[in-house]
Amino acid sequence: MGGMSASAVNKSLWHIVEKYKTSIILALLGAVLIGVGILIPRLDFFKPEPDFTPANEVKNQKPASIKVDIAGAVKNPALHDIKEGARIQDAVNAAGGFTSKADKDWIAKNLNLAQVIGDGTKIYIPRVGEIAGSSNIAGSSLGLASKSVSGNVNINTASTSELDTLPKVGPVTAQKIIDGRPYSSVEDLINKKILGPKTYEGLKDLVSVQ
Repeated sequence: MGGMSASAVNKSLWHIVEKYKTSIILALLGAVLIGVGILIPRLDFFKPEPDFTPANEVKNQKPASIKVDIAGAVKNPALHDIKEGARIQDAVNAAGGFTSKADKDWIAKNLNLAQVIGDGTKIYIPRVGEIAGSSNIAGSSLGLASKSVSGNVNINTASTSELDTLPKVGPVTAQKIIDGRPYSSVEDLINKKILGPKTYEGLKDLVSVQ
């Protein structure tokens, strides 16, 4: 080997390469594939984009709101937007609170200020002397008195479900009666065009305003 010329050595090496070129190529290809296999998991473009909301968008998101119609002895009777899941007290606060004429005794006995309310709720706060017989126990979904002392349905305070028990009064008509409050007499159902003559005649003896 020591006596071989450089050209002879190169020729010998080339002969070896020619003889084992297939094995050499496969070995190199295997090394490349192994390298790629190690590299791929580290490449960010194969990872999915993280699902997140930017902090500034989260900060600007507003909680869901509902609309509540509050009238009567409150400082700002109107349709108010309040947060979803709010209570009657929140609606009263949105309307500026009770006025000095609010019937606090009736409120204490008949109105559950902790009651959760839903979208489209109608709340009426009576003034002192406006509703007689206000000592009735709360009965409606908003904690309002639902029956008068005589046992008739009180159209000033009854809930939708209780008005619905009257003849020819369904949910729509019951809501019209609630929206027309307050009533000074049963005849207001006709005067305010809440009921038609036939419907009124069928229930006038079953309702009262106190």
